[in-house]
Amino acid sequence: MNNKKSQWFSITIRLQWLGMAIGLLYWFLESALDAFLFHQANFLESVFTPDANELWMRLFTICLFVIFGYFAQTIHRYKHTEEALKRSEARYRTLFDSMGQGLGIQDKNGFITFINKRACEVLG
Repeated sequence: MNNKKSQWFSITIRLQWLGMAIGLLYWFLESALDAFLFHQANFLESVFTPDANELWMRLFTICLFVIFGYFAQTIHRYKHTEEALKRSEARYRTLFDSMGQGLGIQDKNGFITFINKRACEVLG
């Protein structure tokens, strides 16, 4: 169990670093476009002292990468939880069906909602 938590934590950290790296890459690429394609400033000025319009656009884009990282983590967590639920369901279904005793589940209205094979054999 502890190993699975550390593995999930490791994946989360990797996604966070990936989001930051993509954000920084975007920052430098956008600065390079400003400096070399549009000739607005030299590269270092564009990287370290961007115009106010460029700054908000870069920060907005980096925020989008962070949000993407959050959703990627959430999707990973949901898949992990779904797999654990399927394993647990299969384990309990096997136990429920292989019991020597008959067992059924009844709802509050008196309807049988689930019954195992042995109960079907006993009750007919």
